[in-house]
Amino acid sequence: MDRREFFKAGGRKAAEVVVRLADERATQRAKQWLRPPYAKPELEFLLSCTRCDACMAACPHEVIFTLPALYGVEAAGTPALDLSAGSAPTGPASPPASQTLWSWTKARPGLRP
Repeated sequence: MDRREFFKAGGRKAAEVVVRLADERATQRAKQWLRPPYAKPELEFLLSCTRCDACMAACPHEVIFTLPALYGVEAAGTPALDLSAGSAPTGPASPPASQTLWSWTKARPGLRP
């Protein structure tokens, strides 16, 4: 292994460690909120979200809001779900609210700004 290969391998390994640690940190912090349906893994979501609020406008149930700055600079302005607000879908095929994910958010007060 020559010097160039040594530094390339060292840089690659250091970058892998940094990305893995950033992903673990983002995933751990994301346990505080729910992301919209079909969202990417947290680190990829944070890097790709443009914070344009288009998902809020597209949500027919009005349960998507943007996270406030108190959740950190990385997550501020990104969309999250507050399933206790808005008009969650219900109907004859829907289970009672006590058996759904919507009731889960009621146990986490203060998430919505």
